[in-house]
Amino acid sequence: MPKKPKFLLLYFGCFSLGWLYLSLFSNFEFYAPLRTYLALVPIQIAILTYLGIRWNKSADNKSPKASKSDAPSPEQKSIT
Repeated sequence: MPKKPKFLLLYFGCFSLGWLYLSLFSNFEFYAPLRTYLALVPIQIAILTYLGIRWNKSADNKSPKASKSDAPSPEQKSIT
């Protein structure tokens, strides 16, 4: 399957879930400041997830690759 339909399906799914969340949330009666905070919780979770994924990817790209000098010498191999 090409990438565009996958992303389109993902975007449509996220949009639908967000619309459902906000429409259901608007029907409940809450204290006004609490309502504002709770409405933004999914956005905060999404941002933290995105930053966590980006941070892990950048950490993986910066990790040094094993070189020949890091390989154990024949003497070390015989000890273990």
